[in-house]
Amino acid sequence: MKNSASGLESKRQQVAALLYDGVLNAQDWYAGLDAMRDALGAGFFNFFTLGSGGAGVLDSVDNQEQVGGLVKEMRDYLDHWIRTDVRMQVLMDMPLGEVMCDHERISACDMARHPVYADFLRPAGFQYTVGALVRDDNGVRDFFGLIRPSDHKQYGSREKQFIQQLMPSLMGSARLRAHMATLSRQASLGLAALDSLSQGIVLLDAQARIHYANTAAERLIQAPSALGTAQGRLLCRSPALQARMQQLLAQAC
Repeated sequence: MKNSASGLESKRQQVAALLYDGVLNAQDWYAGLDAMRDALGAGFFNFFTLGSGGAGVLDSVDNQEQVGGLVKEMRDYLDHWIRTDVRMQVLMDMPLGEVMCDHERISACDMARHPVYADFLRPAGFQYTVGALVRDDNGVRDFFGLIRPSDHKQYGSREKQFIQQLMPSLMGSARLRAHMATLSRQASLGLAALDSLSQGIVLLDAQARIHYANTAAERLIQAPSALGTAQGRLLCRSPALQARMQQLLAQAC
């Protein structure tokens, strides 16, 4: 990690901005995680969500396709090895947001003989890991890890400090990202329920622009009826009804 103090601060700001942009944009979220990987001289990153009560991995973002040769190995890891990974056992016992460097918590002897290191990391050309628990929502947990190639030295105090300074942004954006995912699922369920109704429902603004119409309303608007559309606006074919609709919209909006 050969960067000046000003260069590191610039990278930290860049990563933080991308992470918050990534709350709503998956590409920016990936870019933020990958920028952190690059700034720390890591070869591989993984951000994943573990469900509560042994539900397994719910979601995972990593750069395995860019690394190459890890697609099957990562699938096997997330399906099986993660349950016995000594690094995860350490992280599970650490406070939220505290940074773990594996060489500080796991002995060289344990690294040499543990299957995750012996059968997964070293054969793929990787060695040292830095990671953290970044979100815990009633047992649903987000973890982040960075793994260095085996020809790199272990993470030092400078790299650890860089991550600690980024941790508020990483934790904050992870919470917001999870919250937005929940809202999106709830909205999808709500729209599905509206689409199942036999009554027509239309969401309009003050100018009668159509922002949403369920299936029944779309059928009604498209069929020959008292309603129609023009330039994305709902229209009543009767002048009297059109005036009444505009009056109601003005009162409601």
